[in-house]
Amino acid sequence: MESAFVRSSKPRSVRWAVALGLVTMLSVWPAAPAGAQDGAPPPEPGFTVGDQIVYSSTWNFDGDLSVNVGPWGQVTVTNTNCAVPYRPGTAQAGAIIFTATLQTEQTPGGLQLAQGDLLPFIGSSATGHVSVLTPAGAAPTSHVDATLVGLDDFALNNDFSVCLSPADMTGVTADVVMDANFVLSQSYQPFQTVVTPTAPNSPALVAIAGTKFPTADGYDQWVFFFLGTTYLGTDTAVSSPQLDLTGSPGPGQVDVTYVDYTDGAPLCCPDLPPVTITYTWDGAQLVASGTPPGH
Repeated sequence: MESAFVRSSKPRSVRWAVALGLVTMLSVWPAAPAGAQDGAPPPEPGFTVGDQIVYSSTWNFDGDLSVNVGPWGQVTVTNTNCAVPYRPGTAQAGAIIFTATLQTEQTPGGLQLAQGDLLPFIGSSATGHVSVLTPAGAAPTSHVDATLVGLDDFALNNDFSVCLSPADMTGVTADVVMDANFVLSQSYQPFQTVVTPTAPNSPALVAIAGTKFPTADGYDQWVFFFLGTTYLGTDTAVSSPQLDLTGSPGPGQVDVTYVDYTDGAPLCCPDLPPVTITYTWDGAQLVASGTPPGH
């Protein structure tokens, strides 16, 4: 079987040049695009804590993130993705984004509490609050609680992702931006990101799911893997019709869930149970727990 991890032939120097272009774009982001509310800071790229579908005008989320790159400076709640939460233009015309600047204080027992008000950046007038509790330690797990109230009817059934951004953007988050821009340079639009720590003092494993663009049907998706900013390859030798990044079961691991079909079933209608494959960075290479359906 052909290796699932297919490296790009593009020179690394070219990829860095492309990536730096996106970093520059983010650094000169206008403070308030059309439709943005005063006081909401522009969304920064960050780590995906998790996601939760909107079922009513009130939205609640709680989740954990084990990445030792704090202290945290901002939280973004978005229906786009944490790698590229907002790009001005028609590509994200339907974006709904809330941001919060975090204020940090120490609590008894060495816990670090960061809190902030979620303000509407674009797409909605709802507001909310977020708190991030991080214990002391070499590899702390931050617990995030977020609430939005007064959501509009059009927000219903949107899947909101919660993104944590370090106060210092020169760290791993900047790597994720570079990785996402490389995915864009391959004509794939990022729609999900998972970042998971690896060995101590080693770069994080970054997985970015992307859809081919321009596209007529959206049935051309790949997962691009990076170790920091080093491109490792894609999840499979050929793209998949539909996939989903479903989390990280442990350090250096990413779960990818694939749709499955019987022979002859149309792309629109997968008729077999989905299959989840765990990709693990073992310190030298990515190892898949199995073979994705159709590959």
